[in-house]
Amino acid sequence: MLVIGAGVLGLASAAELALRGHSVTLIDPGGPNASSVAAGMIAPAMEALLEHRASGAVDHAALFTRARDRFAVLAKAAGVQISRQGAVWAGQHGRDVYRSWLDWGFEPTPEPATAADWQIDPAQAMAQLAAVPGVSRLTDQVESLSSPETGWTVSLTSGGARVATQVVVATGALGYLKGPQALASVLQRVTPIRGQLGHVEGLSVDRTWRAEGIYAAPAPDGAVIGATMDVGRTDAQVDAAQSADLVRRAESLLGQTLPHSIRWRVGIRGASPDGLPLAGTVLPGLTVALAPRRNGWLMSALVAATVADAIEDRAPGPDAAVLNPLRF
Repeated sequence: MLVIGAGVLGLASAAELALRGHSVTLIDPGGPNASSVAAGMIAPAMEALLEHRASGAVDHAALFTRARDRFAVLAKAAGVQISRQGAVWAGQHGRDVYRSWLDWGFEPTPEPATAADWQIDPAQAMAQLAAVPGVSRLTDQVESLSSPETGWTVSLTSGGARVATQVVVATGALGYLKGPQALASVLQRVTPIRGQLGHVEGLSVDRTWRAEGIYAAPAPDGAVIGATMDVGRTDAQVDAAQSADLVRRAESLLGQTLPHSIRWRVGIRGASPDGLPLAGTVLPGLTVALAPRRNGWLMSALVAATVADAIEDRAPGPDAAVLNPLRF
């Protein structure tokens, strides 16, 4: 089996398949990606709140909670460390937030805060997922996919090729592939969303803090603040104006002046039209794991299980329909 792309959806899919007894090769050119530069939040409560505010009647609380619980299972199997320090909402309308979380089963405290939201260190998590026995890695770039009678042929920029009966496409927002029209139609549904965030060396926060347009979360040797949601932008250059705005918002959130040592980074996320991932079969032997918007880490294990179930021709899980890549 081949998995194209080593962001969190590709890594999680490879790890899930390997844990089920399959031999999997990850193909990726290397370097940072949206998953590696992220804050690593597994945050069903906060994300359910933000999605509800953005879309009105849509309620993803139950879906996000199932995704978090599925992540816990994969994390335990792969040796991924989870911090369960929780999160606090410090923005406006705190009473309404408290009521919403209470209705959704997140057991908030009056701040309002919740222990339902977790966090991982992306570097540690990605290393552990890649190290699951049965997963190997090929550093290369995929140029095209074709499907002769012997299986899927994956052509590489190095000039070589790999053939497999099962291929998972997890190429993120910018992964252009020559291939069948059915795959092209799915990839065209993925909109890039640029995210800028900063690692603040020496800043200590006890848990994730959020308000309108800003968060501050624990990170190794400091904290991370972010993040922008720039729909349609694909540049990876640090935007000075956005940096200044994020600092201003973070200082207001935390009630303190930030240290001057901030390392800014940019990742390009992918999003589907409804904001939920694209996971499942596109053609026989060809599945996708794409477009989690800002919830790549939260949704990764559920996406991986959906992909693995499709490959093994198991009965679809309860969330397979809402993630179906052909639903649009």
